[in-house]
Amino acid sequence: MARNITYRPGWRLNIPVTNPLIPLSGRAVRYGILTGIALADRRADGTTPVDFGPFVARLPVRDELTGGIAVGAALFYRDDVAFLTNNPTGTHYFGIAFGAVGSGLTATIEVIHSVTPGAGTLAVGSIGTAQIALGAVNEPRMAPASLTGLIASVVPNANVVGGLLVLHRIDCPSASQDNNIVLTHRTRIIDAWALNTGIAAHATADTWQVRNAAIPVSDIVAKTATINAVRRISTIDPAQAEIAVGGTLRVTTVLSLNAAVTAYILGIRVA
Repeated sequence: MARNITYRPGWRLNIPVTNPLIPLSGRAVRYGILTGIALADRRADGTTPVDFGPFVARLPVRDELTGGIAVGAALFYRDDVAFLTNNPTGTHYFGIAFGAVGSGLTATIEVIHSVTPGAGTLAVGSIGTAQIALGAVNEPRMAPASLTGLIASVVPNANVVGGLLVLHRIDCPSASQDNNIVLTHRTRIIDAWALNTGIAAHATADTWQVRNAAIPVSDIVAKTATINAVRRISTIDPAQAEIAVGGTLRVTTVLSLNAAVTAYILGIRVA
């Protein structure tokens, strides 16, 4: 046995708990980020014997989210209340419900206390924005197969950390019309191209142009007669290239024979 091990297995310790101020035997307690159960009342020296390990205990649990608490639901410890809760906000993970609680009610049920691991799979709701540093990934930023302005940070001048590109696709029908997208984030247009679509013949008089609402951002691009051709803009007006939050990214098409294109507009988020 290693001589530097002071406790084995180390789940039961006499410590000055963080919360509550005066722990009582059988009460759920917190010590830093750890949760456990008091094995006796607080002693005269200010310490309390606490079991931090896996156990099953009957504890009061309140449904604060309404809808009831099902067996297997994650439960949390919140300071200065005498019950566990299913509300993860401002709390510390405690364990899993081994019994059910009715909607909006408080009941004493068996709870499986499990130690939150430093890595691996955690219970649903055991990590929220309060547990993650500002600017790091949090729950709203982890939606699968999505890219939002919260993920694509702004790209300032002379930034030393590279920023992500954002791409908008606009399918334009064969018509003389404005094809609009209202942007939710300020974006600087840095490139655009379009694919000739539709089965009808094309002509150089069929054109498209990228605009900031009614004001041109790019030159007018002629489709040419080539089927499935890809045509790219050749100029960008820097005075109009930044589209504000709530601004209109527009691809204006002009019909001669076939104005249908799929336009791709490339940009970066800016403050």
